[in-house]
Amino acid sequence: MDAFPPGYLKCNIGAAFSMYHIRVGMRIYLRDEFDLFVGDKTTWLQSVMEVRLGEAIALLKALEWIKELGFQDVIFSLDSKTIVDDFNFGVNNLNIEFRLGMPFSSVI
Repeated sequence: MDAFPPGYLKCNIGAAFSMYHIRVGMRIYLRDEFDLFVGDKTTWLQSVMEVRLGEAIALLKALEWIKELGFQDVIFSLDSKTIVDDFNFGVNNLNIEFRLGMPFSSVI
């Protein structure tokens, strides 16, 4: 486990794509600074989509869930460098605002 500041939570986010089932599965896993389980959430969409869009939606779902739970000090971990870079640098290459009907900033 990578070290992160005391009192913070780490949120791992992943998406899996199945053309056979026409489904995108999303897993959000939350743990504390001692690597202890805090909570998780699994959700899915009945859709076929680009991987970048599915990863972006998984991040959006994680942000919404963390906000709903009332946590603020959270470090997010994704396996999609493109989505991480787009989010960190404010790039909107996916036109996420148009496709999801709301910008990322509305859930933060």
